[in-house]
Amino acid sequence: MPQYLTPIARDKVVESMRDGVIVLDTQSRIVDMNPAAQKLMRRSLMEVLGQPLEQFLFRWPDLAKRFRDVLEARAQIVLGEEVEPRYYDLHISPLYDRQEKLIGRLLLLHDITRYKEMEETQERYAKQNARLFQKEQRQRKIAESLRQAMLVLSRSLDHTAIVAEILAQIKKLIPYDSAGFFLQDGDDLRLSKGVGFDYTVVDARIPLDSRNRTVQAFKHKRTEVIPDVRVDPHWHPFSSHEKVHSAVAAPLVIGQEAIGVLTVDRFEAQAFTDEDAQILQVFANQAAIAFKNAQLHQQAQSAAALEERNRLAQDLHDAVNQTLFSAALIAEALPNIWEEDPKHGAQVLEELRLLTQGALAEMRTLLLELRPAALTEKSFGELLQHLAKAFTNRTQIPVNLLIEGDCALPPDVQITFYRIAQEILVNITKHAKATQVSLNFDCAPEVVVLSVCDNGCGFDTKRIPLGHFGLGIMRERADKIGATLEIASQPGRGANIALVWENKG
Repeated sequence: MPQYLTPIARDKVVESMRDGVIVLDTQSRIVDMNPAAQKLMRRSLMEVLGQPLEQFLFRWPDLAKRFRDVLEARAQIVLGEEVEPRYYDLHISPLYDRQEKLIGRLLLLHDITRYKEMEETQERYAKQNARLFQKEQRQRKIAESLRQAMLVLSRSLDHTAIVAEILAQIKKLIPYDSAGFFLQDGDDLRLSKGVGFDYTVVDARIPLDSRNRTVQAFKHKRTEVIPDVRVDPHWHPFSSHEKVHSAVAAPLVIGQEAIGVLTVDRFEAQAFTDEDAQILQVFANQAAIAFKNAQLHQQAQSAAALEERNRLAQDLHDAVNQTLFSAALIAEALPNIWEEDPKHGAQVLEELRLLTQGALAEMRTLLLELRPAALTEKSFGELLQHLAKAFTNRTQIPVNLLIEGDCALPPDVQITFYRIAQEILVNITKHAKATQVSLNFDCAPEVVVLSVCDNGCGFDTKRIPLGHFGLGIMRERADKIGATLEIASQPGRGANIALVWENKG
């Protein structure tokens, strides 16, 4: 192979390379340059031949200074206009002659702009994906906190526990140093519940006629963000001393009615974002439901207590008073009857004894109603005896009471058995037209059965409307303790109702 082909082939390769190739002598003067380098320098070889390279790098003085005396290096550099920069991989290598004498340097410029753009795009996508992931994680965290708060809200009427859970969930999402609930109390907003407050501000009040930012949030039903309370003349001055620097006030709104304000404070200024304000408003709405439910529950309890007192008063009038009145009349006439006919007097005396026993049983039953805790202090057999005597006294219908077994029932089971027995006897009084009632209680360790039978008019079990005779309520009570209510009846043949509870404990 002719030796002259090798340098020709090498020159051909260099000429056709896309990478820029520049050959410098020991004085950093340009000796040779391939077309790619000429294009980069925007000069022809004839224009730059023998000229110092630094002369043509005036647009990049730092670059010229950096690599002026470097014999060997590899680095990434940026060339070109600022609007459209180009990225290069610069490779500097020394050139030696056959005697290992340094005769110059070789500069190789490989355009990596495309790779840098791809790298930047990938990095941009990675950052975008990271932001999306963080946002998704944030949304999941918010959803989980809301779920936890709603779970407590749905399971409890204890607004103290609910509010504590809401404040705990808020802190997982939005760090705070103090937080509290102000509820409307007359012409003020009163601090009802809170955490992180100094003891001196407990039960603190803000007048509703003030220009306070908390009051404004309440009146206008909008969340107020206070970036720096120190420069806000309308922020209440007592929250956690002078340490508080930023705060959010979110109204507690039910429908169109504001009932209070949730405030959250930080010791740092500019601590809350608009997103924080939106999240707090959602939790404030939940808290509003908790406070409203507690208020309605209290009202319902008060109404129920009033209704129960009225019922007991009516029972006292209908049963005990009338019995005692009858007993008083008999007692007044008894001496004369006894004087005229001692045998008849003895019968009347027995009748008087039964009346007073019935009145006593009725009073004991009413006392149990006044103090429900007493329902678990006595054995269920004793409770049935009170019910039976009170029933007979009220209706003059004899009760055949049979109690078998001796076992202690769990409190909730005993109360349920008592209420259902009570309801059955009330139904017999109102609807059965019975002349005889049997009340049987069999208490075995594994199974407890209460059965009530009467010889009254009976009913068609398939045609009883839902809720009639209190059957729906009795079934609900039975279901709560895992018991079954069995009803057997036919028109004209009385009724038999059995409550069966299996002791699985």
